[in-house]
Amino acid sequence: MSQIAGKTMLAHVIQKALSCHAISCTVLTDHPEIMAEAQKQSCDALMTPAECHSGTERVAYATEVIGLDPNAIVVNVQGDEPFISPKNIIQVASVLHHQTNHEIASLYQHIHCKDQLMNPNCVKVILNHQDQAICFSRACLPYARNQDDIEHLIKHKSYRQHIGLYAYRASFLSTLKTLKKSPIEHIECLEQMAWIQNGAKLQMAEALEPVLMDINTPEDLNKAQTYYETMAMA
Repeated sequence: MSQIAGKTMLAHVIQKALSCHAISCTVLTDHPEIMAEAQKQSCDALMTPAECHSGTERVAYATEVIGLDPNAIVVNVQGDEPFISPKNIIQVASVLHHQTNHEIASLYQHIHCKDQLMNPNCVKVILNHQDQAICFSRACLPYARNQDDIEHLIKHKSYRQHIGLYAYRASFLSTLKTLKKSPIEHIECLEQMAWIQNGAKLQMAEALEPVLMDINTPEDLNKAQTYYETMAMA
């Protein structure tokens, strides 16, 4: 299991989640090693079926097993987000709490450099005038017809990076199995496109705290380790 600054990546995430003082905090996994690590960190854990293809499917399964009230708000914090701020976890739940006619909430931050913009692991999001998500893509979105304008557009905050942190109403999770499949979801490997194409309302908000990085590649893990080492020496 990946280590960062002497602790597993999961331990960092659990620590951040527990500090939010939610009603409950549960690690969902189909791997015994992750289950054992969660228990080591004094966090509840639940084994989910291997057939679950995404974190959202795991959360939906757990919601059914636990028997949550349909109006309950459930936050999905991914296990590869060791830098996620507890303020953001609380924020995304609050956004959904105040949008009573929405099923999902999530966060974004502005993209500040071209390398980040062109990175397919940096998911871009387009919003409408009510800050609802209307499209996600791993491509450069919106596309600049004049490529010379990209630096200008970045400077004026025209590009937004989606932060993979979700709050759902339990009632939405119970409908997950009935949603029509989305070709875009499979092409881009972005489950949220299926929700939008099925008519779900996904409210977005700018994150209160910047997310430094998530861990998608071995290179990302090396950067995370270097960052923690730098922080320790400061």
